[in-house]
Amino acid sequence: MCSSSSILWVALGILAHGQGPLRSAHAQAQCPCIRSTPWGRLSNNDKSHAQTLGYNAGTWDMLDFAEARVEWGRWADLSAERREAAAALEYADAATWDCCINHYYDYDYDELKLNYPEALDAVVALGYSKQYWDGPEWRYDPPLIEAKTWCDSVTSDQEDICVNRAEIEALKTLCYSPSRYRAEPLSGRAATGYVGYEHC
Repeated sequence: MCSSSSILWVALGILAHGQGPLRSAHAQAQCPCIRSTPWGRLSNNDKSHAQTLGYNAGTWDMLDFAEARVEWGRWADLSAERREAAAALEYADAATWDCCINHYYDYDYDELKLNYPEALDAVVALGYSKQYWDGPEWRYDPPLIEAKTWCDSVTSDQEDICVNRAEIEALKTLCYSPSRYRAEPLSGRAATGYVGYEHC
């Protein structure tokens, strides 16, 4: 989807140049926990690497809308300097960057079909059509998932506003966590337990 940001950047990038295709979204390593660590708790070294990638305190702490432009691109398009900074933050290859940071957002529908069929299955399960995914978004109605959030728990009467279990599994295939579906910054989530991946 090579177009503008959607409501929750739930819209969710794949041929990694110089590396073979991943073939399975689940084949990548667990996503590093550092991206879910508030800026104020990062070491000075980590902040420096994040700044090399184009982050600042505001864009780092706000996961939901991918405000840091670097998150819109795939690993293959990062400069050598940015790859080095990403690797220092444990995003050392296309597998971790393209799923955990880009969520395959920079790849079109046919690239997903050819190289990342599980990611495409997840995209389809979330209600995205080829036309909408490839854009331009404004020409097509967005899928309902773009108006939902990842709630603590979901009852049947909340399924129109909260992602359901099947949608959560699809989102996990695209390396999303609850943190990326909450419209408040990381720095305000310390007491909620709603930060990061289950393994963090």
